[in-house]
Amino acid sequence: MVLVLAGTLAQIDKDIGAVIAQYFRCFIARMDLFIFFPRSWNIPTALWVPFPGGVLIGGLLALNLSVVHAAKFRISAQGRQRIVGITLLLMAFAALAASVLDWGSASKITAETNPFGGMLHQLGWGAPAVGLVCLACLVLYRRRAGLILLFGGFLFLLLGAVASSRLSEEFTLTLEKGETVDFLDSFRHYELVVVDSSLAEETISDRQLKKESLVTLEKMPFDIKVRRYMPNSSRPMPLSQIDPSIIPDYPDYDGMGSEYFVVECAREPGEDPAPAVDVELIDRDSGKSLGRYLFSLWFYPNFTQRQLIFHSQVEVDGKPYTIALRPRREMLRDAKGNPFSITLQDFARENHEGTQTPKQYSDRVQLINEGAGLDRELQIRMNSPLRYARFTFYQSDTLPNGKGAVLLVVRNGARRIPYLSCMLMLAGLLIQFAGEMRSYFRRNA
Repeated sequence: MVLVLAGTLAQIDKDIGAVIAQYFRCFIARMDLFIFFPRSWNIPTALWVPFPGGVLIGGLLALNLSVVHAAKFRISAQGRQRIVGITLLLMAFAALAASVLDWGSASKITAETNPFGGMLHQLGWGAPAVGLVCLACLVLYRRRAGLILLFGGFLFLLLGAVASSRLSEEFTLTLEKGETVDFLDSFRHYELVVVDSSLAEETISDRQLKKESLVTLEKMPFDIKVRRYMPNSSRPMPLSQIDPSIIPDYPDYDGMGSEYFVVECAREPGEDPAPAVDVELIDRDSGKSLGRYLFSLWFYPNFTQRQLIFHSQVEVDGKPYTIALRPRREMLRDAKGNPFSITLQDFARENHEGTQTPKQYSDRVQLINEGAGLDRELQIRMNSPLRYARFTFYQSDTLPNGKGAVLLVVRNGARRIPYLSCMLMLAGLLIQFAGEMRSYFRRNA
């Protein structure tokens, strides 16, 4: 409870991703003390205490349950009945794996028409696997089958939390009306992309950029020396509007850096990070500098919901190149590797009366997968997402001035585990209750 309280209070000053990493997806949490007091008290932010993190607490719970299982719950079945039970249990595990991995359903489209549609779909798909587990436990453990299912379901839920933290990825999809897009923008990872006039492309991951070293570009006549990686940068301001006393200390950049003032800065609570990178282009043959450039995520149109548009083209030895820092790009592909695209046909936003707070979003999109022979128009609403090819598309926002929509896209390989684990626990409770009721009626018959 203390950890949950701390995580809740910490969201006043940090975004939810940073809070989850600091308190829940770690063995030892760095618990800041100032979060428990009014901010007007000015408690030093440097004060903190170590506290068991979510991974450690969850691991200890899982270990405790496993020890209890091993020590107290013995298989009751003997002989042929035990063999049948173990066979059923192996079949049940295979069915659970098939359900978790979406075998046979990853290429299907699920457009939920009501908030319960997704839940019913998940429950229906996992019901045969859960039924097999129940049957196997009844054969093997008999009267204790309910408790086995209850504890096993809880263990499965803990496993799902760990798997989700490792497998879940979030993206955004920005579309203007009539626009067709076949890629997603990562929520947490970034890359520097270099494209020449022949559309040959090289990308440098944020992990490489953070090393601040020389990066060789095999398809380009030059290499990139990373002088500095900035985890967060200021909003671009024209140099003409900057205090002249600051200009002499500002690096002599080429390209966009020669027109706009961008420096590293601390990130405000709730703000999305806007990294930037200071690089130098190095001629591979002569080793001479071809210019020093600054690239910021602020220059990427989708980051500002297309309110700020900057040119990303640079000229090196008279040849044009497009160089930009952008979120890591994920191409849209189905389970068989076929590329697909999404077109925004129309969208609508309804606000609560007298406010700018959205009451309802609605998008009409066209999903085209030529490799699978698919071309369908679908509707996406708040709490009614579109599921296809292991992606879930949620309506998130609209672009300013009604130009288009922003979708939040989630790919979570463990998304079915919570449904399956809750079904197992419910089945365990029902079986245990039925057994107790049967014993009660026998005693009072």
